[in-house]
Amino acid sequence: MPLSDTSKAIGAAAQLLSYQLSLRSGAHVSVGPIEETTGTSGARLNLFLFETALDPSMRSVALDVGQSPPLWMILRFLLTAFDATGKSDTIAAHRVLGAGLAALQELAYLPVEGIAADDLAALLPNPEPLKVSILEAGSELLSRVVQGSDERYRVSAAFELRPVMIAPPAPASYNLLVGIDYEAATVIGEDGIQIEVGPSLQPTIEALDPTSAALGERVRIDGEGIVADMIAKIDDVELPLVVTAEGAIAVDLDGAELTGDRISAGPRALRVVRTLPSGRRRSSRPAILDLQPSVAAVAVADVAPVLASDPDSPLTATLTIDGALLGGDDDDLFVGLIADGVCVAIFDELSDLPGPAQTRKRLVIPEAKAVPAGTYRLVLRVNGVQARQSPELTLEAP
Repeated sequence: MPLSDTSKAIGAAAQLLSYQLSLRSGAHVSVGPIEETTGTSGARLNLFLFETALDPSMRSVALDVGQSPPLWMILRFLLTAFDATGKSDTIAAHRVLGAGLAALQELAYLPVEGIAADDLAALLPNPEPLKVSILEAGSELLSRVVQGSDERYRVSAAFELRPVMIAPPAPASYNLLVGIDYEAATVIGEDGIQIEVGPSLQPTIEALDPTSAALGERVRIDGEGIVADMIAKIDDVELPLVVTAEGAIAVDLDGAELTGDRISAGPRALRVVRTLPSGRRRSSRPAILDLQPSVAAVAVADVAPVLASDPDSPLTATLTIDGALLGGDDDDLFVGLIADGVCVAIFDELSDLPGPAQTRKRLVIPEAKAVPAGTYRLVLRVNGVQARQSPELTLEAP
């Protein structure tokens, strides 16, 4: 789901609450001002959004390193009950209010289901579960919220829903990696980057060198009690250990084993595992290896101006990205376009193309995110780990 759909998250959250409360309480649920009605056909609950606030505990939490944090909102509602005649503050209305409170208690974590596709699209990108918490609703709060010549005091319950994510489109601060010569497509090595490591504990991986690597590369494993007849285990994929010419223990990141249907790029747990004479297996504590995605090529097609009559019109295009571990359906995948050291646009909605898993992606630049003509470098990040390759591409009007 594109992050741009989250601009509708407040309305979608109210619709979701209405559906789930009605499902669990058996009463009709309306959303709007707290008003008595006459001639109704049944009891109802009313949801009134009386306050919004920023979630202070998540104010600086971003979806990916280099992106601006989205808005993490707290929505506060009043829940008011009406009986079958449309009256509040009757015994029958109080029974309905009790059913509504029981439903809220059941909805400690609000399931995102049962609503229209547009509302689902606004809430599904939220990586955090929606939490319902009942609040104190004293007479001071109710008197402050329900006021005016046409309103009167009504007993209501208050609760809040958090965190509701609204992610406005904003440029990220992605940049090219340090220690890479992009023109020659080579690694500069220690002349460009320093990696500091420290000791850990037994059967012990003390350090990985490097701590971030791509398929086809070798990672040296330093530690104690590690011998060549052990195996390395990266998440659930097992690989043999090798002895280097210098006598060090290492693991080769075999692209034939670390395929997109078995593993994704991102921070991965690397362990060394020994098989004991009893047949049991003893594992070291994990070390974190940043498994990098790889971008082999980017093809540009279908470049078109948004306004054909304007020579300076921004452009739409279709990009085909080939590589390895480019992200699956459950991965956080972001693509940025960088020009003159500035990230001009980011995209999170890519589709798979036929072929082995995670090897081909299609990115359609829509009119809403059209970019100026020019030369860009493409930055691809999967689960917070950036591909070392940032191919250059040119967008120009046909």
